[in-house]
Amino acid sequence: MASEYRILLEPAEGGGFAGHCVEVPTVWARGRTADECVEATRRGATMVVAYLLEQDRPVPRSAKKRTEQVNIRLSGEEKILLKAAAQDEGLNSLSDFVRRLALEGVRHRS
Repeated sequence: MASEYRILLEPAEGGGFAGHCVEVPTVWARGRTADECVEATRRGATMVVAYLLEQDRPVPRSAKKRTEQVNIRLSGEEKILLKAAAQDEGLNSLSDFVRRLALEGVRHRS
């Protein structure tokens, strides 16, 4: 259940990443890399869910999974540059990196 919760990451002061669980707003974690941060945040969410179940309390529902897809065409060089930038940010997924950049750009425009 907690594995389906959304996790938001942001650069942390002093390096690394800070993350929090959208569905369980009391869960925050840090990590040196984005992957470490996601893993730590998921562990925290799992612990909260386990506690709530033990207490026979309601568990937050997960948000709907991403179902929409947008395809973009890149040159080989553009893909290499983006993959390197994603790895520099500690992200293994090019999709996560591009999604984050696009959403940050939209939020800054607002």
